Amino acid sequence: MKKLYEVTYVGWSAILSGAIDLMGFVFLLLFFALEAPRWIESGEPNTPPLFGTLNDASFIFVALFMIPVAVALNKMNQSQSPTFSLISLVTGVTGMLATAIIQALYVPRLIQTAQQGVLLGTALFLIGLWMILV
Repeated sequence: MKKLYEVTYVGWSAILSGAIDLMGFVFLLLFFALEAPRWIESGEPNTPPLFGTLNDASFIFVALFMIPVAVALNKMNQSQSPTFSLISLVTGVTGMLATAIIQALYVPRLIQTAQQGVLLGTALFLIGLWMILV
């Protein structure tokens, strides 16, 4: 019974991550269609754009909901290669947690856009590396 619960939990976690990512993409499209033209003309506004902020916030939840998927994939692969599986797990979870933390700092603008870009690029690199390793 425990295995079925774990599979169901991991499956729903992956579905939620994908659904939130899709919503974030819609927010991104709305940002570019409705808010970006004004932002480009007037420079960076004092208040962040609504759809841009919602897109940025969606990354927090996408990353967090992917952590159970990473753990489940580690459990599946650890019997074949325990060390390699652990390295990939640590790489992926580090990237996912870093993404969530960076975005949690960026949404309320505790870090600047330039800082966020470099940090998020590094975190997303770790997630991509995890995907390759898995």
